[in-house]
Formats: sequence, structure tokens, C-alpha cells
Amino acid sequence: MTIEDVNTVDFSGIDRSSNEFILAISDHLPWDDDRRYDLLEQKITSYLSYLSSGQFLETHPEASGMKVRIDLICQYQPPAEHLDILDAVKGQLGEMDINFSQIVLPPA
Repeated sequence: MTIEDVNTVDFSGIDRSSNEFILAISDHLPWDDDRRYDLLEQKITSYLSYLSSGQFLETHPEASGMKVRIDLICQYQPPAEHLDILDAVKGQLGEMDINFSQIVLPPA
């Protein structure tokens, strides 16, 4: 599952060190892919629906009452011109009391 599977949760779990429920997005696309932000918006919208419906508690009942974090796990480092967009995503999710982080995988 990847960012292209907009109606599917890529990964979910509990981060015991921060006591957060994590939803991760697996992003393998290059930063010049024109579909990137449309797919990211669709994926996050899908994740928000998953959260607001309470469906996540069926598979992770221990997440009840936990803070939520969405991790964007990228294969490639974002160029500087994309950082403002990612900061805007972080700000919008923050207004909903959802943390957002971006993680870049080390080169293979």
C-alpha cells in the first residue's frame, strides 16, 4: 500500500515512546510527480474519515484517548520549494489536534 492507494491505510500502530496513535503514508513518488499533492490530499482526507468514524478503534482499541500523528514516510528528500506546502499541511492538521511529521528514508 502506498500514497497511490488513497482509500487504504498504509500502516497504523502505537508509538509507545510518545503515546500517539500513528497513521503512516508510504510515499515512493518523486517530488516532480504532478499527482503528488492531489494524492496526498486524498490520502489525508481518507485518514481523517477513518479517524472521525471511530473505525480505527476497532483494530486499535488501545488508541482510545491518544493523540494522533500522521507520518509521511518519503523515499526522497523534498526540495526546499516543497517545504512550505508540507508546513501548511502540518498547520492544518495541527488545528485539528493531529500531529504531522515527514520522515525521509535513507538511500538504499
